[in-house]
Amino acid sequence: MEEDEIDYSNDYDQIDYEVDEGTEDYSNKLALQRKNTSISILLPNELIKIRERLIKDCCEATSLNRDDAITVLIFYKWNLDKVNQEWFEDVDENRKNFGMDLSDKSKKELEQKNVETNSKFCLVCFIDLDQSNSFKLACGHNFCDDCLKQFINTKIEDVFCCLFSTCMQQNCNLRIPESIFEKYLKDNKTNMEKFEKIVLRNFTESNSDLKWCPKDCGKCVRTENHSSMEIECECFFVYCFSCLREGHRYRI
Repeated sequence: MEEDEIDYSNDYDQIDYEVDEGTEDYSNKLALQRKNTSISILLPNELIKIRERLIKDCCEATSLNRDDAITVLIFYKWNLDKVNQEWFEDVDENRKNFGMDLSDKSKKELEQKNVETNSKFCLVCFIDLDQSNSFKLACGHNFCDDCLKQFINTKIEDVFCCLFSTCMQQNCNLRIPESIFEKYLKDNKTNMEKFEKIVLRNFTESNSDLKWCPKDCGKCVRTENHSSMEIECECFFVYCFSCLREGHRYRI
């Protein structure tokens, strides 16, 4: 499956040419090339702004709340055009497929197991619950804060599946939204930072025009030209945008 692209509002002239490093001062050369080509180097806070803009646009286009809009964008690989084209074709079925509503399969399996909803005790440790120490998704499966907090902090270690985590109740397909991760990670600085990186990785790796510097310097490159051009990052590492290995062709 081909990666989906985001349509950014910036328009650039695309120019491919070889650079003779001996013809001009490095800093002036780098500035000139970035001005004349479709490339920019972004810091995490700049990526967050781009992501937030897409979330806001999705909320407005679909009338979904923030958490649901993020879920939809993740499944459509942050392609808002695709959201507009496909989301409304079958909203009810999409909500089930994306874990926003209980699927028919989950309902059947939960009914067969007689899983209790809106219980007055935690379905994991069975302590008594009240509104001050419990949490449940729309499925109604009730858990104490301590069990959910432990569960979420464990999920952070699975960087590939973390954002697709579902309710702790077996056979329940409802996804745990981003805001709940943030709520239960706020007291753990280390894991909160891990989660923030996971969120940004999901955003960038879903898009063919965004890639992190392979030297892990914390900077990301955005380009509209997806050929095997060479990128010279601000950390001075030169790499191929296509394969992320050390540069071997054109340098931009």
